[in-house]
Amino acid sequence: MNPTVYDDTVRVKARRLVTQIDSLISYTPNCESSGAAAPSSTAVEVTKRMKTYDSALRDFRLAIGLPVKDDTSRTAKRQ
Repeated sequence: MNPTVYDDTVRVKARRLVTQIDSLISYTPNCESSGAAAPSSTAVEVTKRMKTYDSALRDFRLAIGLPVKDDTSRTAKRQ
């Protein structure tokens, strides 16, 4: 994705989204190697990065006028 094709207001959100995608990609090798040795700390870091990515994606979708779905990681409440 090339953020420069968007207007200034959307460009900032597009750059943030690209940064978060790159962060997830760059963390993958570390996640694979340290996940077995320290699963809880790795899970915390992955969760933190995914939440930041979800936020950036939501902001970008809103900026370009696409519908935004509820966070799928939330679990349904038991009745």
